[in-house]
Amino acid sequence: MRWSCPNTLPSAPTARCTSPHHEDEAVKNYTRLRTPVDALKKAKQNLLSFLLRSGRVFSEGRSYWTHTHYAWLKRQQFTDPVDQETFNEYLQEVYDQQDKVDRYNQRIEQLSQLEAYREKVARLRCFRGIETHTALSLVSEIGISPGSPTPSSSLPIWVWYLVRTQADSGRNGEASQKRGTPD
Repeated sequence: MRWSCPNTLPSAPTARCTSPHHEDEAVKNYTRLRTPVDALKKAKQNLLSFLLRSGRVFSEGRSYWTHTHYAWLKRQQFTDPVDQETFNEYLQEVYDQQDKVDRYNQRIEQLSQLEAYREKVARLRCFRGIETHTALSLVSEIGISPGSPTPSSSLPIWVWYLVRTQADSGRNGEASQKRGTPD
């Protein structure tokens, strides 16, 4: 569910934040688990560096980590068995890290749908570039008070500043979408 930010703006925003509850602490700790994104980036970099050192450059498409790129990676064969083993290990590390990130993202998506977070996460996601992980992290880190009945009392003042800024700039509040996810 997406919110249209300009339509949810109160005329004079106020904010109320509280210290995080135990559930918020648990969710905050879980969202911090998603650091394997850095490990995934490193695994991809290591694989591409190995391929470059081996004189192999992807030229079948314009972007790495697309379906075309993964298909190209699967076709790579090395004559030296140790090089093949090295390549297989690098590629497996990319798959393992991607699986871990996907698993964390799926659980974060589930957590964001809990009643205590659903509406607040949806409101934050109306900002361009804020996806579920970021929104849930903000909600759990800041300790937005649960059960606040109105938008004016449920989000911190800096969020309303961002909403106002987007509304004044004429943006429609839709989040940007990334294209081309790997297998």
